[in-house]
Amino acid sequence: MVRNTPGLFFVDVRSQGEFAQGHPQGAVNVPIADVDAHGRMAPNPQFTEVMAALVPEKASKIVFTCAAGGRSRRAAEALAALGYTDTINMDGGFNGGGIPGWRACGLPVSHTALEGGAYEAILDRLGL
Repeated sequence: MVRNTPGLFFVDVRSQGEFAQGHPQGAVNVPIADVDAHGRMAPNPQFTEVMAALVPEKASKIVFTCAAGGRSRRAAEALAALGYTDTINMDGGFNGGGIPGWRACGLPVSHTALEGGAYEAILDRLGL
């Protein structure tokens, strides 16, 4: 589906550090939570703002992934609450959570953020 659906947005909602260690090829990073100044995970207060700017059309197909499926489920629910009508949580996530994840299925893994897919690049591009 990721390769064969024109206009699909594939979003990895893991932290920036997790994304940098390896992510599904073709995904962009918009963390739903990230490491704060004290080294603890904290919600990203800009998550919905960034997503709305990145994907303004509420009928767009958006696939969310994380490590095991919990954060991506919350991301899909957050966008659905804003009126997005085609949000998908990728069960199993990148690492697997009860079912094999992206990596265990042998799908392509990247360690580089192609086409400005790293979170900081997305913020710069959107002017946020």
